Amino acid sequence: MADPLPIPQSALDRFLLIKWIGDGKDGDVYLTVSKPSPKDPNTRRALKVLGSMSTVEKSFLESLQKAQDDPDYPVVRLCEYDEKEMGWYTMAMVPGIDIHELLQRRYPSGFPPYLVLKVLEHVYKAQRYLHQKGWCHRDIQTGVNIMLHKDSPTSPFELTLVDYDGIKAYNPDGENICLQNFYMLASEMTKYATRVPKEHRKPHDRSGFEQNDLRKADHFYDTFVKGRHTLYGEFETVEGFWSAHGGELERLAGALKDEVVDQELQEVLSVPKVMEEDISRVITQGGL
Repeated sequence: MADPLPIPQSALDRFLLIKWIGDGKDGDVYLTVSKPSPKDPNTRRALKVLGSMSTVEKSFLESLQKAQDDPDYPVVRLCEYDEKEMGWYTMAMVPGIDIHELLQRRYPSGFPPYLVLKVLEHVYKAQRYLHQKGWCHRDIQTGVNIMLHKDSPTSPFELTLVDYDGIKAYNPDGENICLQNFYMLASEMTKYATRVPKEHRKPHDRSGFEQNDLRKADHFYDTFVKGRHTLYGEFETVEGFWSAHGGELERLAGALKDEVVDQELQEVLSVPKVMEEDISRVITQGGL
């Protein structure tokens, strides 16, 4: 890991650092609380300290703030930002786990097909929303910027995109790259298998899946792996791919559903990323 970026004094004046969360080419992320009200859970933020590689501009953050009151908005909420020097911004804390970490912790050989397909359905809808606003998230391929969390009693999970540096202007001529990233995300979730692995070809909660459904899932697994290697193919946009295959993918997600996988996911999503006692301890000692 590279040395952490210096934290601007304007951020230190307002926030108490609780935990380093992660870093990237464009900056470091910390869990923070408000200095005036450190024990109030509503003041918890993800503070992004921006490095020289960041492309986030004030006008873009202003556009995000105008869009985020929409209930269908798929991106983490912007809270505050450094209006003078653009050295940092804060995001709402999203409970749950990102796809990359979930793969490492729970599914090192890849997600079950049901989970792969449900995530892709959510990602497609999120990207479609952004496209309608003139944006596209171009950094989804590893899953690090895709958070799964539990907010709805009627859905196994909700999905939120994070990291504003990954959101770029929507360019129809460059959309083949977004489709390639979509395939790369799918391949990451399947661990580059070209067919459903043996351990996922039989559900935990019933006798078995229909063989025809498994064969169709095998076809999509193969499509994902091949698609990540090329910018040009049968489709040039995520919308084009989903228009042709989305209905079948959604049907397969239902046909290949495994209730045990659902229950396991609920258990993972219910575990807090940072324990309350750890937050209290760091607050008591005055921060990091």
